[in-house]
Amino acid sequence: MKNYKKTYEDTYSAERSIKRCDINKVSTDIDLTVNDYKEKIRKTILSFQKEVFNHLVKISWLNRRFVYDGKPRINKCSNGFYLDRAFGVFMRNYVGVENRMIGKNNLYTKIETYFDDFFEDFDARNPFEEEMEFPYKHITLEYLIVVYQMSERLELLGYAEKEKMPYVKFLDYVINYICNFNEEHNDYQYIIKVSNMFMPYVKKYEGAKIKTSDIH
Repeated sequence: MKNYKKTYEDTYSAERSIKRCDINKVSTDIDLTVNDYKEKIRKTILSFQKEVFNHLVKISWLNRRFVYDGKPRINKCSNGFYLDRAFGVFMRNYVGVENRMIGKNNLYTKIETYFDDFFEDFDARNPFEEEMEFPYKHITLEYLIVVYQMSERLELLGYAEKEKMPYVKFLDYVINYICNFNEEHNDYQYIIKVSNMFMPYVKKYEGAKIKTSDIH
């Protein structure tokens, strides 16, 4: 991965963005200072993320263990209508839960794409017998979503971890990276996607023309 020189202005960590929430105007309707409130939210969400990751690892591992009529369910989806339909019926009628509660969740699905990278021989191991923990100490699940489509995603995440990069700084670092990458290769291979319905992430285009409306 090439560490490009900073040539594009910041977006998420820029002063104009920070001013949209004046910290002096923030308070709570309970007996907590703003700093205490901020820390309580952070600790609660980080605890939640840890549990989410640990449970996703176990659920993904269990889902891959399903075999029907001698055929193993290897992929998250697209295993063939015969096999995927049987798994859906098994989950609803025999387990008593809807697999699509997790299986169709965009965030969870994107996190699952990392498991084979994070854990060598994932299928041969057993997360119920050994701890298969989130491999980073500083960065959180948000970072994974931003770059999940990128070929360099592990290198970008590793750099953010090494530099202890705040989330907004990581967003701006990635934006600068993809803009310089596209210029160097004379192509719009990476585009930052932003909407009110989903968090920012990089979309990768391979061998296809993109619409002007896709460029943000």
